[in-house]
Amino acid sequence: MFDGQLLFFALKVLLTTVAAFCAILLLNKTRDSSCLCFIAGIIIDYAGQIYALLVKLKIFFSPAAMGGKTGKLLFIILESFFSFAPICLFTAGILIMLYRHKTSRGKKFDR
Repeated sequence: MFDGQLLFFALKVLLTTVAAFCAILLLNKTRDSSCLCFIAGIIIDYAGQIYALLVKLKIFFSPAAMGGKTGKLLFIILESFFSFAPICLFTAGILIMLYRHKTSRGKKFDR
């Protein structure tokens, strides 16, 4: 792995670490379902970055070394999960927020 690639991965992991830490702190403050979707997406994205770093550094075995076709299938499933799950959770969080905003519009708050 080139030094530039290693620096890029280290920066990505550092930024997702900070985002995951802030998300965990936010989790203690709010229990809103839309925020929980965002927090889960950030944490899964962080796990995906760590997984990608371990594969690039060859600490985590390649799919061929994990058992042939089963290993390749597991590798594809993990890659797909870490790619699409955060996007789906972010989208769900935005849709929940929009739905709540739409249903609460025009209602006055009770004091």
